[in-house]
Amino acid sequence: MDHADIHAIRWREGLDILRFLYRNPGRTDQITRVIEAWQGRSLPRTLARMRGRAKARALLQRKPSLGDALADWERLESLPAGTLGQAYLTSCESLGTTRRGMGVYVETGTSAARTAALEPDERFLQDTLFFSHDLYHLVTGYKTDLLGEVCLLAFTAAQTRNTGVLAMAGLGAYSIRLPRLAGQRMMLDATALALRAEWLVEQDWVELLDHPLEQIQRELGLWPPPEYTPVWVGKSGRGRRA
Repeated sequence: MDHADIHAIRWREGLDILRFLYRNPGRTDQITRVIEAWQGRSLPRTLARMRGRAKARALLQRKPSLGDALADWERLESLPAGTLGQAYLTSCESLGTTRRGMGVYVETGTSAARTAALEPDERFLQDTLFFSHDLYHLVTGYKTDLLGEVCLLAFTAAQTRNTGVLAMAGLGAYSIRLPRLAGQRMMLDATALALRAEWLVEQDWVELLDHPLEQIQRELGLWPPPEYTPVWVGKSGRGRRA
């Protein structure tokens, strides 16, 4: 794959998936496909910012594999109660998520050829952003219901300025229908929270797995978590499955 094509926005593909998601809001497995199709040069822009920050540069040098860490359930099961890792494991069990977790979404929602052609730093960043999505749910307090998902998209869009995430947040703002624009107002609150909080992109989530969740939330400026009534899609009331 030509390197210039890697960061080209695939407008038609992304639009087709957006239409599908509008008709099938429960198919969250397709979200990563939109993000990849429409993220354009978002990865290089984020990397440029990371390379200008000491903490982020150190993370790029180490390249800890968050995907591998989240798949290591034996380690997660050994962590004390109240830690981020234990909270992640509990959420997976509650949702009926397999040990592969976000790995399924990453594999089905990204192009293997494109990913292989990315530079090592870009590949690391893309994987980390995708795999950290479930951890963002936990540290921000937004659940995996429809309202929680669109609020987390708004939060992530403000933090990463990824055009693919912005597109998904836009679809969420258009799609969510609650009295007095309650959903849209919550998304604005999520955006404001993202702008006040520490930059989640440069955090070493592998290291943070054994830290107390509340401590992480306080240190990142994400405490207290929002209080809201979840809006579930379908009858399961359990949110996303993997």
